[in-house]
Amino acid sequence: MIDAQVRKSVALLASSGMSGREISVRLGISRNTVAAIIEQNGAMPGVVRTPKIQLDEDLLARLYKECDGYAQHEPR
Repeated sequence: MIDAQVRKSVALLASSGMSGREISVRLGISRNTVAAIIEQNGAMPGVVRTPKIQLDEDLLARLYKECDGYAQHEPR
């Protein structure tokens, strides 16, 4: 993830009229990243993550034992 200081620099350089390509070269980041930062006005994106999957540890242990530690599946 690009830190806030780099994002601020990208936004400042873009607002001064520098092209995305030139910003990319000077800061050493991809043009796609520069374009995304400019689109977000230099703000940090709000990351929304889905909840972690809850695993049934007993089921996992039983399956591991049944498969002797190897992942096995039937061919289609």
